[in-house]
Amino acid sequence: MYRIDPRFGTNEDYYNLVDKAHAKGIKVIMDHVVNHIGLYHPFQANSRLSSELNTNLPAVTDFGLFEAFGRDQDINEFYSFIGKDFLYSDPNNLVTYIDNHDVMRLMDLVDRDLQRYIMALKMLLTMRGIPQIYYGTEIGLTGGKHHGEIRCDLRKIHVMLLQQRAGQKWKMLIVVNNSEYERNHSLLRYYPYLEDRKILKNVESGQEYQISEEIEVIIPGYDVGIFELVDY
Repeated sequence: MYRIDPRFGTNEDYYNLVDKAHAKGIKVIMDHVVNHIGLYHPFQANSRLSSELNTNLPAVTDFGLFEAFGRDQDINEFYSFIGKDFLYSDPNNLVTYIDNHDVMRLMDLVDRDLQRYIMALKMLLTMRGIPQIYYGTEIGLTGGKHHGEIRCDLRKIHVMLLQQRAGQKWKMLIVVNNSEYERNHSLLRYYPYLEDRKILKNVESGQEYQISEEIEVIIPGYDVGIFELVDY
């Protein structure tokens, strides 16, 4: 009926993952295309929303928590979507989330406010339903508004960092901004260590800087810039 994308492994790998997850008391939910159905699909008979509809699905995705934490939303939205639980036969079987592959990442959603970020995760993990955590959310990964940014290849970043720590010949520069505000960081004091290279490249965004005594890099608030020193 299905085949795992070979870039991620095999069906056998998937079965092993499920078995190991079950051994730890963790359930695995498969989201696939047939879940995206129209109003007149047989799954939609007898719904409480309409005499013409009925969701015989055991669980659906609940978008309410994401809406409640939107930039322009009031936390009262949280109460509003919980108040709609009567629409479902079992609200505890809803899949809840704050961010996923179709919407902004949580860290961007709360304008990189760590306190709101933690608050949102606490609510997700303690409210009714089955919490879904999008990859990267556990480490506060940021993204953007476009799908290519939201679905960035976290593995690429991890592999790069692992190779660096494993002793590859790459030369890296890490710049930390421990302020809530975006800052331009002058690298003048580090120029003697940089002048043997030509380019400073942000490994996450791909932005490149010409190395000179006037070089400055822009780092968002409460973020870490990871740069590679290259010769070309």
